[in-house]
Amino acid sequence: MAYEFKQDGEVLCETLESFWLYTSFDHNQATNFVEIKGGYLAVYFSQQPPVKGGSGPSLARPKREHIGSIEIKDAGGQTITLSNLSLLYSRFTEYRNERGYLHLYRFDNYALPDWFKAEWYKDYLITPDNDDQTEFMERTLDFDSVKEREVFALAMEETGEAIMALTVVMPFLGDNIFNDILAAHKKEIPKLTINSKWHGQTWEFPSPADQIRDSSKEGWVMICDGAFSALPMSAELDGRVEMGSWFFNDQSGGADVMQKLSTLVASYPTGDSHGGINRHVYNVKETGASGVIKTTKHPPYEIFHLRDINDDRMDKIVSDKK
Repeated sequence: MAYEFKQDGEVLCETLESFWLYTSFDHNQATNFVEIKGGYLAVYFSQQPPVKGGSGPSLARPKREHIGSIEIKDAGGQTITLSNLSLLYSRFTEYRNERGYLHLYRFDNYALPDWFKAEWYKDYLITPDNDDQTEFMERTLDFDSVKEREVFALAMEETGEAIMALTVVMPFLGDNIFNDILAAHKKEIPKLTINSKWHGQTWEFPSPADQIRDSSKEGWVMICDGAFSALPMSAELDGRVEMGSWFFNDQSGGADVMQKLSTLVASYPTGDSHGGINRHVYNVKETGASGVIKTTKHPPYEIFHLRDINDDRMDKIVSDKK
């Protein structure tokens, strides 16, 4: 869907189709506390020129100083309000018949947890039947304010002895993990429970089993829509962007984040003949194809990733049985 994008009350764009919200954290094993390590916002919009004689959507450049607030609002009035950011980098590309602008902002860690407020949809029903009419392998997630949240996908990485990392993809709704993680800064990490109803399996982190001791963990939460949803689910699909490599702390530097986002955006499969959104020198003059991202009707995605869940040196096993 297309969003209106405001910076300090000024509308910069009314046709934003892609945004990315991100925060990473450490989990201290001794205290069981969460420590936020950094947070970013990225927006990308792509536009074609209007038909001759028409008027195109307006566009303003972002401000380059500390920003009081940013607002992302959809056509139904659902709003995400963000505070305490600074613009880090921008990349502009303009061709004969299209343009794409990518802006990256960083949150001020000293302003935690006052980064984020979402007046967003409270409910979203995942269709019980899949596109090919097979049965939906239902999974649900509980984490602090998020209760019985149906998830689109669950991926786990295991050694012969332990579950080491997991990734969960779900719709972004009013009760969300992003907000819960920010609220848990310098506090105990909420318990994560995942139920695979189709297989009758349950996972809990930290685990309550006496013989299992969770190690210190790292993790991140991201909210993404449009171009930023081209994130592969595993390294087997695309070795360049393995899920664990998306951990950025406050020392990572904006250049590393910007490079990874630029690569991700360029890989978005638009379906056009010139290879998705990625333009080449030989076809910059062509106007029959376009790398403009088309909006969709689905809500944004929320992705929760945990790694280093268990210390594989402790010879402990997280059971995947009830």
